[in-house]
Amino acid sequence: MIYVAQCILLYLTALICFGSKLKFDRNKNIFMLLSMLVLFFIIGFRDISVGVDTANYALYFKYMGVQSWKDILSGVDTHGLEIGYRILFKFFHDILGSYYVFQIFYAIIYCALSANFIKKTVPNYFFGFVLYLGVGMTYQALNIQRQMLAVIVVVNGFLYLREKKYLHTVILFVIGILLQNISIVFLTALIIYQLRDNKWIMRLMPIGIVLVAVNYRSFIQLARVYFPRYGNYYVNQRVIQTASGIWAIWIIIIVLSIYSLYVKKNRNEEFKVYCILSIIYVVCNIIGLYFNYFERLGLYFIPFVPAFFYYFGKQILDGKYRICYYSAAAVSFTSYYLLSTVSGTMLEYSSFLFK
Repeated sequence: MIYVAQCILLYLTALICFGSKLKFDRNKNIFMLLSMLVLFFIIGFRDISVGVDTANYALYFKYMGVQSWKDILSGVDTHGLEIGYRILFKFFHDILGSYYVFQIFYAIIYCALSANFIKKTVPNYFFGFVLYLGVGMTYQALNIQRQMLAVIVVVNGFLYLREKKYLHTVILFVIGILLQNISIVFLTALIIYQLRDNKWIMRLMPIGIVLVAVNYRSFIQLARVYFPRYGNYYVNQRVIQTASGIWAIWIIIIVLSIYSLYVKKNRNEEFKVYCILSIIYVVCNIIGLYFNYFERLGLYFIPFVPAFFYYFGKQILDGKYRICYYSAAAVSFTSYYLLSTVSGTMLEYSSFLFK
């Protein structure tokens, strides 16, 4: 019920901020602030029963708290946590001793970085926020918080790369790796952005991605060699997972990306980057249907999907068709967000404030 209320508040806030004529440039910062405040309360004040990993992280918080700083830094008993997260747990346990305080801190950082990323990649804050919910950034933050913190940190590093602030990019990239080692895969996005002005490489890159997808078994073998600690991620569970309605979104992303890269003459080099990163997200998820957790690599590219859909809409010259496109996308992703919350650990939302 809380997720339905969130969406109702989201649309009411948009109506109040933008007016009946929906002038999206008016009060857009207020809209973003209010929308992120609601998201902050949902993430930060949830009970440990909400989310597949939340209860486990609460236990890890206690485990890290009783260890010495020497053991934390040397990795005597990591419980599968990278050093960055171990340090965060230890610090908050020693200072305040409450996992829920850490969770509130997490929500502040996650929402602040999310707002910054949306504002700098999608000029229409309403459209950007709605798609941000729809692609799963909120859902995943409730379930796999450690990786999502790493994701939002490194994608903000991407913003600094656009501004040619390379030191900031490196710092955030390193922080992301300290939070979760597989953040190294985001180096792909940074390289693609640097190559954006090379037309031939940008045209050949989707073909290369397809070849990787076809030969994914070989790449999994390489991953086993260089990242053995994630060995369980590479195991074929011999159970084909289902993708339900997300298949439609994947197909739309692939079709629109191919059209934008090979058919439509587009001079927006950043949009081409968003096309390719969105394709990588889809490919990772398709492979993830067959191999355990492989779709989690795609999470490092999913934040670019809202920008991809936004800038594709900018190509539609007819104003009426453009409005129809944006409206359909907003309604579709809102609906998909609500459907994604209908699961065992998400449906029954509760807050520790009322326990």
